[in-house]
Amino acid sequence: MPRAKKTEEQPEQAKSFEELAGRIEEIIAALDEGKASLEETVALYTEGVQAVKQCTLSLEQVQRNLEVVREEE
Repeated sequence: MPRAKKTEEQPEQAKSFEELAGRIEEIIAALDEGKASLEETVALYTEGVQAVKQCTLSLEQVQRNLEVVREEE
């Protein structure tokens, strides 16, 4: 099963949008299997929520950058 736990003791290094999206897919697959314990499920869910938040922030930054480019045209 994919890694289940990311704790505060193990700081996450900045990952690319693509890496985060891939990890979200792995988390979804692991949760869909239904074989994880309750503790693992909560850890996976928490990691997934954090990854989605990071992806959202990345997309918002890209959107702001594109708006600046459009304004410069």
